[in-house]
Amino acid sequence: PFFLKDPERRYLYVNPAFEKLTGLSLKEVAGANPAELPTAGLIRICATDGVSDFQPVTFEARLELKEAAHDLMVTQFPLLN
Repeated sequence: PFFLKDPERRYLYVNPAFEKLTGLSLKEVAGANPAELPTAGLIRICATDGVSDFQPVTFEARLELKEAAHDLMVTQFPLLN
């Protein structure tokens, strides 16, 4: 799954893999902070502050959904102008 957020951590874009995994569409998440979403606890793992110092960060995470658990390798990095 791939997503893009603004500096305030609001979702700007999510790809179809994100939508399929979380059950949330781009329309549902666009402009929202992860804490504002119905699955806030599930998406929190992808909302760390690791990129606040403008350095990429990679970590393992477990996303537990109703249907199944998913082990993920997450890489977050800033996009700079």
